[in-house]
Amino acid sequence: APAPAPVSTATHLPARSPDARATASALRNHAATIVQAAWRGFVVRAADPQCAAVRREIRFRRMEKHARVLADELQRVRADIRAQRAAHAGQMEQMQQAMNALLLQQQRRAAVIIQKHWRGWRARAAWSDALHQRLAASLTPAQRVQAAAARGERDAFAALCVQLAAQVKQLQQRVAAIETARPAP
Repeated sequence: APAPAPVSTATHLPARSPDARATASALRNHAATIVQAAWRGFVVRAADPQCAAVRREIRFRRMEKHARVLADELQRVRADIRAQRAAHAGQMEQMQQAMNALLLQQQRRAAVIIQKHWRGWRARAAWSDALHQRLAASLTPAQRVQAAAARGERDAFAALCVQLAAQVKQLQQRVAAIETARPAP
């Protein structure tokens, strides 16, 4: 497709009335006056040392005011930080106390469990010892020897043999004492 022919914008502008032309000219003159006034004011202020001193003074006062505002803001921020640190320290203290309480509770529970198991073991051991003593008292020496042999206790068997030998010796001594004390027939 061929490129479109350039369109002249001048033909599409509406026709201006003399009043519209005067208004546009007045507007341009006013804008030029404002630009010229700004430029002339800048040139005069830049060239005049008193004016430059006044501008420096104004700048300095603005900077001082801004510095005071910043200093006040800095103090406020520091106060906020101190308050936050104090609150954080309080929270940390509360957390530490809660952790200590929890640790103490866990230690107490552990101690109770240990004591429970120890006391249970001790009670079972005492009951077992009492049961064995009652059973041992009701056994004859031969039954004791058989029980010790069944448990594989050689030391208990040897001790029982020594005990029985001592009892036999005592009985022999008694018999000998009785025979010597008897008159002859």
